[in-house]
This record gives sequence, C-alpha cells and structure tokens, in this order.
Amino acid sequence: MKQEAAAHEAEDNKKKEAIEAKNIAEQLVYTSEKALKDAGDKVPAELRKSIEDKVSDLKRAKDNATPDLQAIKTATQALSDEIQKIGQYMKQDPNTEKNPLEDVMNNMKKNPGDSGEGGNVKDADYKEKK
Repeated sequence: MKQEAAAHEAEDNKKKEAIEAKNIAEQLVYTSEKALKDAGDKVPAELRKSIEDKVSDLKRAKDNATPDLQAIKTATQALSDEIQKIGQYMKQDPNTEKNPLEDVMNNMKKNPGDSGEGGNVKDADYKEKK
C-alpha cells in the first residue's frame, strides 16, 4: 500500500496544485467582480475594461476542459496586478469619499488620551444606595 501511494505521489501533487490554483482563481474572480461593483463609477472606464478582460481571461483558463496550470497561474497573476490598481486609484482620487473611521483612528493616534469630547474629563465621586 505504501509503495502504491509513493508511486502516485507525483500525480496526486499535480492534481492538488491544479485544484488549489483553480480555487485561488475563483476567489480572485469573485473578489474582482465585487470590487468593481463596489467601486461603481469611481473606477475609470479603461481600468474597468482592462479588469473585466482579465477576469474573462481567467475564467476561460480555469474553466477549460483540460485546464493548463501555467495558464491559470499567469492569468491569476495578471488579474491580481490589475485589481491592485483599483486600490491605488481610490487612494489617489480626491473625489472618493473618505472613510470616517480613518479620521477617528488618525485622531486617536495623535491624541491617545483624548476621548474626542473636549478633553476636559473629570473623575466623579459617587455613593451606592442600598
């Protein structure tokens, strides 16, 4: 039994690598489509078109009857590189809405002891009623 497992180890590793590559590709396709949907019109048309083309290329590569592992990896990398441009564009675009939590976090880093409510906080004395 061990000999049989050892004999098929290389074949099993190839299948495992192909399955993992397809899973990563499917996750990236989903993430890319969601990012495009969430960004809406904030993404330039040429970037949107480029990403949509790379998504369709990756779908074709992974859904091929005899999937080529190298083609899937190449298409995955190309889409991954392209989808990062959305984040870069959103960060650079002054017209994008700023995340309100980002301001709060930045303020907390600058003034760690300040609660944001005037900073004039006093301890209070109290008595418990029984």
